[in-house]
Amino acid sequence: MADRGVYSCLVGPTTNTSESAPMPSPSRPLRIAYPINMMPWGDSPGAGIGRYLFELAQALYSNQRDLDIELLLIRGNNEPAPPFQSMNSLEFPGLRESFCLPARKPAVAEPAGPARTSHAEQQHPSRFARIRNLLNHRIHSRFISRQKADLVHYGMHLGTPPAPRGIPLVITVHDLVPHLYPATITDRTRRGWQEFLAALPRATHFFCVSESVAHDLETHLGLPRNRMTVTHHGVSPVYAPPADRPQALERLHARYQVRPPYLLLVSTIEPRKNQETAIRALLDLPEELVLVLAGGAGWKSEGLPALISELGLEKRVHFPGFIAEEDLPALYGCAETFVFPSHYEGFGLPLIEAMACGTPVVCSRNGALQEVAGDAAILVDASDARGLATAIRQLREAPLLREKYRSAGLRRSATFTWRAAAEATVRGYHRALEAAGGSRTQSR
Repeated sequence: MADRGVYSCLVGPTTNTSESAPMPSPSRPLRIAYPINMMPWGDSPGAGIGRYLFELAQALYSNQRDLDIELLLIRGNNEPAPPFQSMNSLEFPGLRESFCLPARKPAVAEPAGPARTSHAEQQHPSRFARIRNLLNHRIHSRFISRQKADLVHYGMHLGTPPAPRGIPLVITVHDLVPHLYPATITDRTRRGWQEFLAALPRATHFFCVSESVAHDLETHLGLPRNRMTVTHHGVSPVYAPPADRPQALERLHARYQVRPPYLLLVSTIEPRKNQETAIRALLDLPEELVLVLAGGAGWKSEGLPALISELGLEKRVHFPGFIAEEDLPALYGCAETFVFPSHYEGFGLPLIEAMACGTPVVCSRNGALQEVAGDAAILVDASDARGLATAIRQLREAPLLREKYRSAGLRRSATFTWRAAAEATVRGYHRALEAAGGSRTQSR
């Protein structure tokens, strides 16, 4: 609460219109710049923020005509196209090409030796990086301005968004982990959060992925509620109960050595996700049950193997690593119970994905999880391993209770769609334009 006065006076529409774009004409759709060069995509949209950026872009892109928008998907020229390759995209100009400065090459480009850098970068790496970032930001802002965008949507709450003067900027806030749990983040995330705070004065509107995040923004950063729109995540239609369970289990065993019966937790392996409580819950559960911890290794994950060894659970905890996108529905759908004892979530997408696959859910009530789960999951205290084990046993021993939560989960997950998220997002775009001094309704 101490920060409230600091930021509440900063938030407001941009007033310098030296590079301003005209208000959208009644004869054309709303033109949205959607930068996607902030994530290391690789071959998959991954989880969390990456999943949001991709799924929302796909929903906006495929429904552009119905939503009366034109989505300008913009990526850096050094970023891979997947998973956006099915959508037309524009490329930001690169710093090297624009300023003739030497740039680091990816390691894969020169595997035999170190990357080449300029003398200035070698002598003053931090200062050089700041200058490079500043120049990149200016280049990208000018590039967006030349696209005659009506609005810029920066889809994450870390980093410095491209923000041309006079063009409204909206930012999606996924959580307040860096502010509420600073001990659980990396230095890189901390720097990204500081860049986000510095960008607050330029933002006209904020998308929050849950009411919980909106409340946190208002309470801890002093942002006014009328500058926020809640846009829940959706569930892709591919998440559904497996049509052929034996075949799905055979594939999971062949690819990831997963065997039933198993409990499942899908997330990055890190302290905030609280895999520790799920592991300790195994001590009060039948020995036949295995806990599958699916996801890539994250920050401070190295302590879990020692804990597992100390508790004598080496044969009951399985780390399959990152799961391919096409295998996630089967992994969810064949699990006996999905457990999610996270200490804090801005939304908690795996929770509703598991529900959509017909798997009962036991989760903590922290952050947005109670809001998202509704009455379709058993809620426990995040650090209560015995309480988690009790809930799992109840689902195992009471078929009617299990069916109750399975059916409730299917109904609950069906209310979260990416089409609905896209529609809410477009409503937020119009609110941002109104806050900036006009709207499409007024322009007509």
